[in-house]
Amino acid sequence: MINTTTTKGRILSITHEQDVDGLFCGAILKNAFPDTFIFLTNYGHENMKRIADIIKFNVSRSSKAGTIVISDLALNNNNLEDIKPIEEAANQSKRNGWDLVWLDHHSWQEEIKRRVESFATLILSEDREQKCASELVVESFGLKKRTA
Repeated sequence: MINTTTTKGRILSITHEQDVDGLFCGAILKNAFPDTFIFLTNYGHENMKRIADIIKFNVSRSSKAGTIVISDLALNNNNLEDIKPIEEAANQSKRNGWDLVWLDHHSWQEEIKRRVESFATLILSEDREQKCASELVVESFGLKKRTA
């Protein structure tokens, strides 16, 4: 479970824009933590660069630390270039007291998982569980289902 004391600050929710699972992830976080900023996006290298820019911009202008939550966005290809901008933004954010949590229900390649785990708390659904990303948000942040 995520340490909810760190979520007393801001939450920057970056989530998939093209299905209800991603939208629910942002809505659940906003409902549970009103000081949440939601950014909707999609897959691909250009979007990963945009995500990194959004992280850097929001962390630099925030007067308090918090948690960046990326949800329902998989990095399941062999292109490690997609990870580099996010990794750089995550490391910069950590220096400013922010944590990064990545929740996803898609299958990830081992090399990609190891790389993301080096700079983020990565929470993936086990294949046998088949939980959606919004279920992972509820469980990982210890939220009551009624709140979510």
